Amino acid sequence: MNDSQEIYAIIQLEEDYTVDKMLWTEDGQLMAVSSFYGHLQVFLTKLPMLAVTYQTRIANLTSLLEVTVQDNVNNDSTLAISIDIEPSFIALGPSHLAVGMNNIAWFYHLGKGDKKLREVDYVGSVQSLKMNGIYVAAHIGDKIHLHILDANNCENDEFKQKQSRLFEGNKSHITHHAMAEDFLIFCTSSGLLQYFYMDDWKFVNEYKHTCGILKVFPHSMGNLSNFLRTRKFHKRIFH
Repeated sequence: MNDSQEIYAIIQLEEDYTVDKMLWTEDGQLMAVSSFYGHLQVFLTKLPMLAVTYQTRIANLTSLLEVTVQDNVNNDSTLAISIDIEPSFIALGPSHLAVGMNNIAWFYHLGKGDKKLREVDYVGSVQSLKMNGIYVAAHIGDKIHLHILDANNCENDEFKQKQSRLFEGNKSHITHHAMAEDFLIFCTSSGLLQYFYMDDWKFVNEYKHTCGILKVFPHSMGNLSNFLRTRKFHKRIFH
């Protein structure tokens, strides 16, 4: 290598460490180096790209056991939250952060010393997680599990009958879901877009499209949604 600009990093090994072999993982994230004397060292060369947004804030994985939350619009203080595992998914709400892998999610309260609020075991592997200030919605297989975020609210009379609900795709697959301030919104492979109003705990709107819907992106209030169908982008306004 003649051009020094092509050098990404130089790793300094111990003086008596004579390199025997080197091997990369297929994704280029890890590099293993072995020595003639049987030593093995594994180096992390890059972090997986894992990030999520909520309004003007963004949370992203900044080390294997740390998530950083920042708001460059309102110039709020940057929060670095230590976590216990390397997550495969993260979610962000107005006051909470969630991280998880497989079927387990850990929830952190951002306004109380970033302390861990609770741990939730789901019935299957979580594909994605969404939050608002009160509820969490987990996409698990062909189901959406909606449940209350803070278990302490379960004693509140307002939430006793509105703690948890499971939604199924029936004859079609649930492809994506999102949460607005008052709504859980999800779409299906058959082109169905449904609005569940959490205050009244019932469906209040349904839209049937001519082809499957892949993703839905609602406004924070939920009255305007953009969605990606199997053919092209589409916008729908709900009243």
